[in-house]
Amino acid sequence: NSPPASQQGNDVERRSLMSDARLSRLVNGNLDPENLQDIIRAYQETCAKLIKKYSGYITSYIGDGIIRRSFVGSSR
Repeated sequence: NSPPASQQGNDVERRSLMSDARLSRLVNGNLDPENLQDIIRAYQETCAKLIKKYSGYITSYIGDGIIRRSFVGSSR
């Protein structure tokens, strides 16, 4: 992925983060699948709000995990 338009032409550092809640491993059949999905969805929505707040964006969801990217740069 390329930096946002506001960062193009600047020195840019790309940062990535993989966040895995490990929820599916913790409950391992002790929770109704629909309830587990509700918990995962709430977790992902909360993460998405915080990621957006700090100018990042989500590149993908993998199970109960999220891959997040952000760009940090300085103007020339």
